[in-house]
Amino acid sequence: MLSNSDTISQVLAYIKNHPDKAVINAGYYTNAIDAFIADTTKISNADRFFPDHKVVVNRMAPEFIDANGDLLDYFYDKTKQADQNYHDLWITTGHIAESNKYLIELSFE
Repeated sequence: MLSNSDTISQVLAYIKNHPDKAVINAGYYTNAIDAFIADTTKISNADRFFPDHKVVVNRMAPEFIDANGDLLDYFYDKTKQADQNYHDLWITTGHIAESNKYLIELSFE
């Protein structure tokens, strides 16, 4: 069985490796981005991370950030941040059922 961080890293890797299947936007905040993928995308534990009309917020452990640095830097480069430094990562996920989309928001602090 996959851990929570395994599922999150797999979703992020999918978005990075299939940019044609995702919409990535710089968020309203300089330190955040949001991404949308089709809700038909196969994801482990989708019901846990992408509940209908709700959001799930995870503060990722420092070990997750260390283990996924290159992957996270790909997304961090899409923010409006001027500096290249972050220590904390919050990931918000949810399912926008009427749009048939999964939401993934990354907030770097």
